[in-house]
Amino acid sequence: GVILCYTHSFAQWEWYNPLPQGNILNSATFTGEQTIFAAGHCGTIMKSINNGYSWSILQQITTLDINDIEFRGKTQGFAACDSGLILKTNDGGQSWTSIQTPTFNDLHAVSFSDSSELTAVGTHNTILRSTDAGNSWELLSSPVVASYYDVSFPDKKRGIIVGRNSDDKAVILHSTDAGTSWQITVYGIFSFLYSVSFHGQFTGYASGMDGVVLKTIDGGLTWDIKPNTGNSFQKLLFINQDTGFAINPYYEIFCTTDGAAHWENITPEGMQYSKTIAQNPADELLACGSGGFLAISTNVGESWSELSKGIKENFHQIEFVNETCGFILGSKILQKSTDGGVSWNTFNITGLDYGNAIASSFIDESTGYVLGSSGEIIRTFDGGITWEKVRQARKAQWFSDIHMIDENNGFMAGGGVSPGGITWSTVYRSTNGVNWQSINVPSEMPLNRVYFYDQQLGFMLGWDGALLKTLNGGLNWTSIQTGIDSDLQDIFFLNPDTGFMIASGYWNDHYILKSVNGGEDWTVVYEQSNHYHYYSYRSVFFSNSFNGWVSGCPGLILTTQDCGKTWTKSHAITDNYLNGIYMKNAENGMIVGSNGTILVKGSMQSIREYEIHDELNISCIPNPARKQTVLLFELSSRRLADILIYDSKGGIVKAIRRKFHQEGLQQVQLDVTDLSSGLYTIAIKTPRAKGQTRLVIVQ
Repeated sequence: GVILCYTHSFAQWEWYNPLPQGNILNSATFTGEQTIFAAGHCGTIMKSINNGYSWSILQQITTLDINDIEFRGKTQGFAACDSGLILKTNDGGQSWTSIQTPTFNDLHAVSFSDSSELTAVGTHNTILRSTDAGNSWELLSSPVVASYYDVSFPDKKRGIIVGRNSDDKAVILHSTDAGTSWQITVYGIFSFLYSVSFHGQFTGYASGMDGVVLKTIDGGLTWDIKPNTGNSFQKLLFINQDTGFAINPYYEIFCTTDGAAHWENITPEGMQYSKTIAQNPADELLACGSGGFLAISTNVGESWSELSKGIKENFHQIEFVNETCGFILGSKILQKSTDGGVSWNTFNITGLDYGNAIASSFIDESTGYVLGSSGEIIRTFDGGITWEKVRQARKAQWFSDIHMIDENNGFMAGGGVSPGGITWSTVYRSTNGVNWQSINVPSEMPLNRVYFYDQQLGFMLGWDGALLKTLNGGLNWTSIQTGIDSDLQDIFFLNPDTGFMIASGYWNDHYILKSVNGGEDWTVVYEQSNHYHYYSYRSVFFSNSFNGWVSGCPGLILTTQDCGKTWTKSHAITDNYLNGIYMKNAENGMIVGSNGTILVKGSMQSIREYEIHDELNISCIPNPARKQTVLLFELSSRRLADILIYDSKGGIVKAIRRKFHQEGLQQVQLDVTDLSSGLYTIAIKTPRAKGQTRLVIVQ
């Protein structure tokens, strides 16, 4: 069975789905037959020592994207990042040093010419060279205006760089002096190039846009064009002079066995997620990519086994109807928890014939409604097991949200914009859950959100700061001036007077607003400039009168502990969209988002059941014990662990659940004064290992 370790993160947020993590992986490399490193977005670096069957997420040094990771031998490695950052390790990835190079341009690739000489390339003419094993870097003069995407050294002296010029045409540079100087080999003839791969000193291939594949047999001095592939290969890997693999922008894997004369799509069904591919000395292949996808082939690509686990669905929202029962909505599935979010069951959403699910509203553990984007509505009376359609889709109607006040009464809202720029809102109301009637509201702006604090007080949020309010369950709606022109995204009220609202716009700034008079007036309490459309607020939630959260993208989490007076940005562990958030209290909660993202914090984490191979050696000192004993065991990396004490009948008499322990020797002090004399069993379980020992207590 596949073992996947629970991961390490900052700010107490952990990956629940997918596993081992859900960030895009851009690069992977083997440092032996069994040891692999993979790296990608948000500073993610992962290591496996058993050919990818289990992984440890290494300490996050940066939140910048890592675009390439390369090792020379088993200990010396480098990672090329955005903004000109280089990460370096000399101990096989146990520790990493951050090095800012002379540029802040994004770096796409790094390559060794020998143990002390390296070259890194990136955007805007960036060619960097180091002659002291990566401790310092010199910015070289580019012989042409270009952005560079890959670099390779077939031997100690000969190097090749590929990229694009200002006209989006191919650039190939070559060096014969270990990267000290570079000359133009190809310029402006073909579509631009993404990747280069050599097998041996002389035979190499380059690939890029519009199906272009080039081949050299003289170490890169001359290049011949191969038959057009019809695919823009963004990553190449040749394992011998004729057999190679390539990946296109649609995450598909292709293979050639005749030196790029022909290519075959070998992507397994359901595995269209690859961005990069790596090879070990035994010709085993690792593919990784979107959403943390990992797969291995032990037969040169004929078949693949997925190593990553979990759901890849985009999750839109999370809602709890009581302390124990919650729902997570995906585009095609619904997840339900009945134990406060510790475990989840998955149900298929059936009955939506036109598009995917975009919003849901549950009244209790059993009854809920799901909305499709064209106004199609289905409902369930058994918590998502079965569904019935209550409204057909309507063409030329677009909806964003649904909210049921009770089993029968509810609203759905949306709208649109014409090619000429004329906007309109669309609102439907039902009083029996089946028949939906259009109603007029005082807004011409499309509406994003329907929210009710109770059966009487409700709001609708829309484009350009449009806000509607009702005090009588939606019989009448009034327009509220918010004073902003960004799109209103979500709203949450602590009580009938105090509420918070978030706003984001593609061209506008992002705001958190607060009202203390039932939504009649709003004050901006936090503002974030647009930053070229980089940020977007998606969800707001408060667990009490002081503690609140805002989630968004990319990987955005804002927190307040003083009822919105001040807001702090949490350390990001992902750049995925975080679309919905639910918090039991300040320390326990869950966030859902794109690419199957589920992040958990505190007691909502669980140790999931995998086939566990590793055994923990556990001992107690003293043993027998009277008042206290120290539990000794060792962990290979930071782990979430359950410690359970059983009596002679097998009942749990003491438990320390879901606590993190750091790497190395653990010394856990146990208070046993409340346990009577007898023989007990102490069991420890982590996601990767388990063990037990006996303890005698003498009182």
